[in-house]
Amino acid sequence: MQPEHLLEEAQQLRQRTGIRRRVWLRVHRYVGLGLGLMLAVVGLTGSFLVFWQPIDAILNPALLQKEQSICPAGADRPLEELLDAAEDRMPPNGRISGVMLSKPERPVLSLQVDVPAPGADWADRYQLFVNVCTVEITGPRLWEAQKSPLSGPLMAVVMRFHTSLLLNQRGLWLGNHILSIGSIVLMCGVMSGLYLSWPRGGRWRSVFDIKHGAGFVRKNLDLHRTTGVCAGVLLLMSLFTGIHMYAPWHEFINAAVRLLSPATAFGAAGPIALPEHDGADIGPSKAINIARDTLPGSVAISVGLPAEGRRTYLVNLDTKASWTTLMTVDARTGLVLASQGPQNATAGDSFLNWLFLLHTGQGFGLVGRVIILGLGLLPTVLFATGAVWWRRKRRARSKQAARLVSQRT
Repeated sequence: MQPEHLLEEAQQLRQRTGIRRRVWLRVHRYVGLGLGLMLAVVGLTGSFLVFWQPIDAILNPALLQKEQSICPAGADRPLEELLDAAEDRMPPNGRISGVMLSKPERPVLSLQVDVPAPGADWADRYQLFVNVCTVEITGPRLWEAQKSPLSGPLMAVVMRFHTSLLLNQRGLWLGNHILSIGSIVLMCGVMSGLYLSWPRGGRWRSVFDIKHGAGFVRKNLDLHRTTGVCAGVLLLMSLFTGIHMYAPWHEFINAAVRLLSPATAFGAAGPIALPEHDGADIGPSKAINIARDTLPGSVAISVGLPAEGRRTYLVNLDTKASWTTLMTVDARTGLVLASQGPQNATAGDSFLNWLFLLHTGQGFGLVGRVIILGLGLLPTVLFATGAVWWRRKRRARSKQAARLVSQRT
């Protein structure tokens, strides 16, 4: 027989463990019931956004699928000519701020047009589409307006719901704060679920066992536990990478990472000093050529045009790396003022840039996107099965309380 003091210590340990589990169980329950529905809806919209561009093209064939033939070599028109042609179709007071360049399989140029929106934090954003072979123009279509969050194409509304719950107002980006703070709380909920599911005695097989022949309630609990354990780490990753997109958490995370890894121009790009020059604008085509010549073999994806108070072109280049390179070109001199990409990034810069690629699945191609699509569906399973279990337990407690009352009377 064991000494009496060892039995007492074992009993005290079990009591402490039981108290700790009850605390974590309450945390898990309240977080799941309080924010689980939000996570489920955000997860579902995130699944839609994994392939939002093909879906948008299917839903808007007149804009995005009008021409599917390959543009013959040399038949595409100069970029400046295409931009001049688009001027006649722009909304009043509109200004072209960005250009998504065409692809060989779809000779359509996508233009972002900004229109001043008094009383809003940013300009209304429209899109124009220009065929680079025929100079045929379709649009404009409204993509985003802060004062009218439900306006625009379906995928734009889904994107705004996923990133802001349609609650961002002038001076108060409420949706951003709800999602970022809620994500931090949900991370606690996921970790509490992983702790509660941790098998005693190393019996990991029991964690993944959904018992056949068991009743609905038991199968529901097994499904909740197994889904949570399988998706727990990925959910933590998705929540953390999502938090990084919101202020002030963006700055906090960046500062913490840079304590371990020095920053380059990519990670801490400050104001760029422009050389004195009164010459004419070199034009977007030349800026693209300069950027491509700087990184031979690269392909230009998009170009940001000079805005008021900015005298630079921002050329985005695909270098076949996991993430793209953003090159800043002076609009007057053609000098490359900054090159922000994997070529000159530190380990910390690479880590920070990979956060977005992990959140969207883009870092691992089609496989990564399919994984993120499936991951977005799992919070709905967790919320539904957790709510069923909670309701069942609540009913059981109510019946037990009623029985005790009847016995006393």
